[in-house]
Amino acid sequence: MVLAGQGVGKSTILTHLSVNAFKQGKKVLHIIFGENEIRDVKLLVSSALTGMSFKDAQKEPETATVKTKEAINKIKTKHLGLIKIMRFPSNEMTVPKLKNWVIKYQQKVGYKFDMINIDYVDEMISHLSNQNNPYQGEKEVVAAILDMFVEFDICGWTATQAKKESNNKKTLDLNDSGGSVAKVKKAQV
Repeated sequence: MVLAGQGVGKSTILTHLSVNAFKQGKKVLHIIFGENEIRDVKLLVSSALTGMSFKDAQKEPETATVKTKEAINKIKTKHLGLIKIMRFPSNEMTVPKLKNWVIKYQQKVGYKFDMINIDYVDEMISHLSNQNNPYQGEKEVVAAILDMFVEFDICGWTATQAKKESNNKKTLDLNDSGGSVAKVKKAQV
């Protein structure tokens, strides 16, 4: 789990993890939620694949698309990697729903993902009803994600938002997590 303040690059790190795994021939599921647009994630992927800056890719999306296709074709001649970007609605996805989607998708396409990156965990809800303590729900989501990664025998990454007041700190600790400290303690940060 990546713990960082707002706007410092959590999504960029997760995207680079996905792209680097793809470059190594891995099949990667990259999950985004409501506020993230697929277009922006594709531009992040494009900049990671081509070396173009994200701003240049935004200014010249056609050039970024052409360069991305060239980079993907070059990589695919060497490897059988894949990046599948999926966008789900915010605050509707539980880990069991995600797990079922992954299983059905893998059966449909006939391959297994090697990595699942979730951008980011704070957008998921607990499948257990715990209305009295919302922070307990965060811990349950992280525990369920870890269980899913172990059950699928894959690597996975996610991120979580730090408290706004920690944006000016050089180093964050568990107490800087934006919600439940137990959520972060459950993961490997």
